Amino acid sequence: MKYDGQSAYVLFACDAHKQRDSMRIIGIAGDIVTLYAIIGNEVLKGDMDYRGFSRQKGFALLRDDYKNGEVSCANVDYGYYEEQPIIEQGYANCTQELEKAYEMLNMEDKEYESLRSGISLKAISEDRLRTILDRALMSITNDYRGAELYEQLRNTLEMTDEEITSAGFDSREFNGEYDFDSMSAEEETEAEYE
Repeated sequence: MKYDGQSAYVLFACDAHKQRDSMRIIGIAGDIVTLYAIIGNEVLKGDMDYRGFSRQKGFALLRDDYKNGEVSCANVDYGYYEEQPIIEQGYANCTQELEKAYEMLNMEDKEYESLRSGISLKAISEDRLRTILDRALMSITNDYRGAELYEQLRNTLEMTDEEITSAGFDSREFNGEYDFDSMSAEEETEAEYE
């Protein structure tokens, strides 16, 4: 992957405080002028304000700043924009994770399925593979707790409840689904007070 020197401009609608959790994408522009047009359209519709005004008054203020080369994200209310590099295949500074994801997207189906199913691990000796997998499981248990751990084991590793129990975990503890019919009276009482 490579960065070709171009940028895209992403416009978000958001609350007045520009909090990330309130943001949703409105549009992506290939150049700054198109971004300003998208902002202008949002201001004209009344969905964003510019310098505290929407519709024609806000648009007139945006237009004045555009003509003077003074448009600022700080003046956009209920909106936020940022510049992002356009990344293409071969980008030298790309993260390894992104490069790996790119490679996996472009793999032949057979190669991808062998990677996903673990067929490619058959060349590793059983003892070494057990050590690697034990360390991987230990790493997951250090990163996740409770229901999140159960979800990782069930959904990401596709382990059954029996396999989870065999690995030393009480799956009832993680999935929160207790079978009250199979509990002893003492266990049932303890569960009621939790």
